[in-house]
Amino acid sequence: MGYVRKLSRKAPSFNFLWWCILEDGVLSYYRNAQNLFQPVGAIDLRNILHVHVHSSPATSQYEFDLVGVDVRYHFIATSAASLQEWY
Repeated sequence: MGYVRKLSRKAPSFNFLWWCILEDGVLSYYRNAQNLFQPVGAIDLRNILHVHVHSSPATSQYEFDLVGVDVRYHFIATSAASLQEWY
C-alpha cells in the first residue's frame, strides 16, 4: 500500500497521486486512502512481465514502468524507498 503517480492515457501527465493496494495479484488504485469503496482503476499484475526502472539522475523523480506484452504503465514513486519496493 502507498501512494504513486500514474501517467494518464488521456492527458499525458502525472496529474494525480493515487493510493494503491495490491491484493491477489491486482493493483487497485484510488483517489485517496479514505475512500476505498470503488477503485478508479486496476492493473492485473499477472500480465506484467517485468519492471523497468528509469535511470534519470538529472531529475529527482523515481520513475518506473510495469511492462506487459501489449501494455506499459508508467509511474513515479514518492521516494527512493518506495521505488525499491516495486522491484
